[in-house]
Amino acid sequence: MRRQQPRLTVESFEGAHELGHPEAANDLGNLLDDLGRPDDALRWWLVAAEIGNTGAVGNLATAYQRQGELEEAERWWTEAVRRGLPGAEERLLVVRRRRAAGDPLSSSPPASRSRRRWWRSWSRC
Repeated sequence: MRRQQPRLTVESFEGAHELGHPEAANDLGNLLDDLGRPDDALRWWLVAAEIGNTGAVGNLATAYQRQGELEEAERWWTEAVRRGLPGAEERLLVVRRRRAAGDPLSSSPPASRSRRRWWRSWSRC
């Protein structure tokens, strides 16, 4: 359903978020990122992070790192470490090394589809 009817899926996640589903904002960010709407994805990951979703914090850090915005990536990886996200300490060290070397582009992983997500979807649409 996600691929065939993205608007319906987006509306479903928005509705689930409004009803208080704790993962909906993060899942919506993931969907929007998959649909090639990274700015909208960031907005929803911010919402999810603000309501306590640790996976969204990792998604924010990964997205900023992928965009070469290492200062923001460091900020979010630091928060991910604080929240206990597995693997966040290693990713934070990588970002800090890249910033120290002045090499923002090499911090970006290859194509977006191959990156690791820091979320567990509650829906298998």
